[in-house]
Amino acid sequence: MSRTLLDSARGNRISGEVEFYEESHTEGFRRIGGAPGVRVTAVPTDGPPETAVTDVDGIYVMRFLRPGEYTRVSIQ
Repeated sequence: MSRTLLDSARGNRISGEVEFYEESHTEGFRRIGGAPGVRVTAVPTDGPPETAVTDVDGIYVMRFLRPGEYTRVSIQ
């Protein structure tokens, strides 16, 4: 039996979440929520950087990344 992958499952990808935290004197650090509208950039050793922007919940997905080594991921 042959199966076909969904487009979202094909290729290389990374995903994650950017979150807001606040310091609490009684609880240490406490998560407030996701950070929307944050630009996340993955920088490969060769080729142009790949960029995504977090959604309203602070989640980002970079799909169809080129194979290879990435030197860093930064947020702005």
